[in-house]
Amino acid sequence: MLESLSVATSLAKGEVEILCSWNGSASSIGSIENRSGYEFLIAQQKPYHFASNMNQLAICANGDVVAFVNDDVVLDAGSLDSGLNCLENYGSNSLIGALLRTPDGRLQHMGFCFDMNHNPYHLHEGALDASDATSDASAFEVPAVTAAVALIQRDTFLKLRFNETYQRCGEDVELNLDLRQSLRGQVLLCPEMSGIHAESATRQELGESGNTSQDLVRMRARRRLFLEQASTAQLLIELRMANREHMLADQQNIDRLRKERDHWRRQAQTLQLEALRLQDSLQRQQGV
Repeated sequence: MLESLSVATSLAKGEVEILCSWNGSASSIGSIENRSGYEFLIAQQKPYHFASNMNQLAICANGDVVAFVNDDVVLDAGSLDSGLNCLENYGSNSLIGALLRTPDGRLQHMGFCFDMNHNPYHLHEGALDASDATSDASAFEVPAVTAAVALIQRDTFLKLRFNETYQRCGEDVELNLDLRQSLRGQVLLCPEMSGIHAESATRQELGESGNTSQDLVRMRARRRLFLEQASTAQLLIELRMANREHMLADQQNIDRLRKERDHWRRQAQTLQLEALRLQDSLQRQQGV
């Protein structure tokens, strides 16, 4: 992750500080190789708790913009610069999310959708190549984005902050809803802010991945409350996201049918060639 930051932004050295909340052993800190080209600081050493860790880092930060970047992310070249441009274009009450892919190139995140029970899920996660997820580089509004890679004005974030009652997951979803409800802000997915995300790699090693039941109950309740007060414009964002999901599903079906068609064409050609070969062999035998 640190090395990828060296190409993810062209900001001058003095304009970036990398603050880390370290929850590993004290002895392992010395093995961290900072190849970012920017100042790297262990701002605190505390047990892992995403919401409280990130809130404290934001308080300590000196920059105007907070960039949340998980340590299991490798950013693409120029991606943070693209995100910063997007944030500047859409104003201070905006949250910018990234287009993320798995290590094998499949789509990991391009915004959250919600099911009928108010559970969030990544749109078409793992179902298609990330390169096929969108043909347009323009940012678009979504109901929510993951904080694995996200940009927000520091002053805006400090008005909201992550809800520290979450145990493992869900605080980023709630932050999105808080921004949209309390500040009437926008949540956008910026396709040109992108990278590889080995989701929950560290947490899985410790057996701490996924939501707890308490987190799910809290997150569902927050989503329901948001919908109860949502404006027409906000509900349209949900509808557009659903339409985007259906369009991608239709395209997947078209691609699947094309692949099946091409497969059977190849099979038919193979059978035709085999039939010609057998016919030629039979004629040769009859001629003998």
